[in-house]
Amino acid sequence: MTPAAAFSRRPRRVPGSSLILIGAATTIVLAACSAGSPAATKPLTMDAMGQAIVIPVPLGMRRWKVDAFGVRHQFEPLVPRREGPYFATAMMRGANERIAQQTYDQVRSEHLGPAEGEPLTDWQAALRGGLAGENGPLPDAPEGFLTIERDTMSVGTVIDVVHMRKGDDRSLIGSATLILHERALALDIVMKQPTDRAELAAVRTHIRAWVRAVRAANP
Repeated sequence: MTPAAAFSRRPRRVPGSSLILIGAATTIVLAACSAGSPAATKPLTMDAMGQAIVIPVPLGMRRWKVDAFGVRHQFEPLVPRREGPYFATAMMRGANERIAQQTYDQVRSEHLGPAEGEPLTDWQAALRGGLAGENGPLPDAPEGFLTIERDTMSVGTVIDVVHMRKGDDRSLIGSATLILHERALALDIVMKQPTDRAELAAVRTHIRAWVRAVRAANP
């Protein structure tokens, strides 16, 4: 799923923020439940090419609900964030190997926003600072999308960290698309109205940790 799609969906204590980082992920298994209802406590499974796809819960979150077919899971934070919504979604894309590969190839070929320029340089510096433990306000951002970081080094995986601005509405989006058991799996973490470079680093850290957890849970 692209960051544009992620933006349309619902939803450590870092200094200056109410966001809390939980240091462990809880593993669950996907399956069908009633549409629009909270996910049940029993294990849920989804059959993908004869295999159960295991979806770990993102860091610091809990499963909020699962769609009727078990192909879309939504997560919310264990502790609500004061500054704005913070949520995550996992969704399977593509009914077979061919469609999954087409989906992955399309995402890999896309680039949202400018590939160079001062705003991009400023945001990349802010990300480096946040990862080094620095606090401070985030840079100004242009209208629309700005891809701050893209990682395609791992086979079958694309991970993006994107900022989106629409007027006064701002979002940080950690977005990943990966090929898993002949399916394309989309993972998105969205933080609305971010305020600090530590939060930028948190979104980047959480999406990468989630991808690693999904890979580890589905060898």
